[in-house]
Amino acid sequence: MLALAHRAAGIPGTVLLKTGFVLGTWAILFRVAVRRGAHPALAALALALAAWSAEPRFVERPHLVTFLGLALLLLALERAEAGRPRLLWLLVPLGLLWANANSCFFLAPAILLLYAAGAWLDGKRAHGWRALLVGLALVPLMFATPSGIRCLSYIANHIRMPWLRPCRNIGRRAGRSTGLSSSYCLVWPPRCWGRFSCEKRGLCFLCAFSFP
Repeated sequence: MLALAHRAAGIPGTVLLKTGFVLGTWAILFRVAVRRGAHPALAALALALAAWSAEPRFVERPHLVTFLGLALLLLALERAEAGRPRLLWLLVPLGLLWANANSCFFLAPAILLLYAAGAWLDGKRAHGWRALLVGLALVPLMFATPSGIRCLSYIANHIRMPWLRPCRNIGRRAGRSTGLSSSYCLVWPPRCWGRFSCEKRGLCFLCAFSFP
């Protein structure tokens, strides 16, 4: 996709593609936050701060696909809880494209399996079974790429990387990259804050965003 954008419009084309992915991601996150009861102004402010903090990650690299994919995953879970699970099931065919675009696709089944565990703890068995089925359906797609089984080595290296060496591509601003994870964490809790209680299904899958 990046090569096609460069071939069609050169460097400006790649910049436009990157901008589209980033804007699309934050637009979906804003929608999820508002749907879960956050005040639009507060949601916009929180996501603006998260975007500023995550800015070092806004580079022309495949992980932009994962940023958008994770936002869509949150939207799919929100819509499924509202009785419209079609987007959640649609993630299965879309997952094949996602997996071949970026190896961080493994976060998708991980989040769904954690969400399923939390849903069962909340007594929402229907939500839990649906998330479990979709998550299990996504697992084989991790290996449906040219790297195949070697994706497991990538995951292991991804875990070790923060302790082995700094991420050189973001240089001195590496500490600000935590804003990327916070942007996903911010949009989900508002509804349970309003009830002065915490949904375990939300807390469980948000643990995945603390992944290195």
